[in-house]
Amino acid sequence: MNTEELIQLAYRRYKRDDLAGAIDFYSQAINLSPDNFFAFYHRGECFYYLRDLDNAIADFTTAIRLQPEYAETYEKRGIAYFEQHKLDFGQQDFDQVDLHNPVRFLELGRLSRKSKDIYSALSFFNAGIRLLEIWLNLDRHWKL
Repeated sequence: MNTEELIQLAYRRYKRDDLAGAIDFYSQAINLSPDNFFAFYHRGECFYYLRDLDNAIADFTTAIRLQPEYAETYEKRGIAYFEQHKLDFGQQDFDQVDLHNPVRFLELGRLSRKSKDIYSALSFFNAGIRLLEIWLNLDRHWKL
């Protein structure tokens, strides 16, 4: 079996919520192609969803080394760092990400709230709401 076939099998397992099976196939793909960005990135996601944050961060770090221009990898690693309460590392990763997406601000607000940093949470939520208003072309004085 080649790397692409293993990645396809891993993705099918992932879609069926068989994360351990997906990790196994991604690991086999990595053994065949140790420089395969997608295998590390997606295996990192599987580890993240299984709450194995250390392995998720390790895979995201390798994926960043292999393809440093892919901003979502920084974002996912930053979220994992935030969930480990390593806020400085998480913030460094988020500094690498284009934060012009309101969903990202709302996620940052949720993570800040979870880590009991209420002032940062409010700041992120407000920024996300402002961007949503711009995206939806809402007047600041609209009423429900």
